[in-house]
Amino acid sequence: MMFLGVFLWLIVKLCPISFDFKRINSIFNVIYTKQVFGEAPWGIAFFNMINIKRLLFFLAITFSLGLTQCTSPMVERIVPVEKSVEDYIAGAGLDYQQQGSGYYISTIQAGNGTPISVNNVVEARVTVYDLEDQKIDDAVQRFRVGQQAILPLVLDEALSTLSEGAEVRILLPSELAWKSFPFRQLPSNSSLRVDVTVTKVFSEADWKAQDLENARLVFEQVKGNLQEVNLSSRYFYASESTISQPTTTGRLKCGLEAVNLDKEQVSLKSDTTLYYDSAIENNLFEGLNDAFLSLAPNAKGYLVFPSELAYDAGVTVVPAFLREECAENGIIAPLFADLKPFGSIIVRVDEFTPNVTNPQTP
Repeated sequence: MMFLGVFLWLIVKLCPISFDFKRINSIFNVIYTKQVFGEAPWGIAFFNMINIKRLLFFLAITFSLGLTQCTSPMVERIVPVEKSVEDYIAGAGLDYQQQGSGYYISTIQAGNGTPISVNNVVEARVTVYDLEDQKIDDAVQRFRVGQQAILPLVLDEALSTLSEGAEVRILLPSELAWKSFPFRQLPSNSSLRVDVTVTKVFSEADWKAQDLENARLVFEQVKGNLQEVNLSSRYFYASESTISQPTTTGRLKCGLEAVNLDKEQVSLKSDTTLYYDSAIENNLFEGLNDAFLSLAPNAKGYLVFPSELAYDAGVTVVPAFLREECAENGIIAPLFADLKPFGSIIVRVDEFTPNVTNPQTP
């Protein structure tokens, strides 16, 4: 504020205009001085010794000192510090146990169903909060345990200790949560609270049967009036053409779509070319190796695969609002930005040409 006072003083000092009250004394005496001070000589002397410059300088200094007084002492603004996990626990009123990996867990309800083990598919409601208890995400998730197929990754470890029906609250320090990933909707180095309710634990056999049934339901929707051809126990095929003889090589022009478990349909590749070579078997996913053996020349139709033969747990569970950014930052493959785990895969067959090799193959 002193800088403001100096600035105003310079303006006043450099101002070329000066009004001396002695020159307008007679007018002032008539209009103002006599009315206020009468004929008192000290009143006249007071105004005669003042000019506008001195008055403005006096007002500038008074104003600047007043503002300085109002804002002093200068207090630096303190940036709020995120609540620590320890502070959150202190005010939570729940019993939290710290685990070896560094996360904290509180059991609200112990599960009394099937214990979770590696390779089980688990269905759970996962609700994510910050440490101010603001909800970030809430969704039913499915993932295969032991495959590190859910983010944050430590949840894979935490849930492997539970049973069907369990309800727990997990606190993740920032180094176990999102670390410094620059998400637009979530500050870097955010600690998280994750509420988990385990609703279903599938054995490997039960999930395989469920997965195949999911694919069959999708197939019934897409096949329309096409003929169901060479239905196997692994995938479904509807075509306008007859079955060809097995081929060792071939080229498939097609489109790829997925149907998530919530029946949301996602386009993966609208127009692509895939090659098959029985000596290499380097196709996009496992099921195509079998399918190439059953396609007809110039076939047009649909192949539908259960997730087991496609991407299975290769798709990472990510909170919905972060999926796009995870794809942008390379945390998940861009192709999978909208694909959720265990979706059935639809291959729209536009053209199949047998006995054609990939020109890019050495």
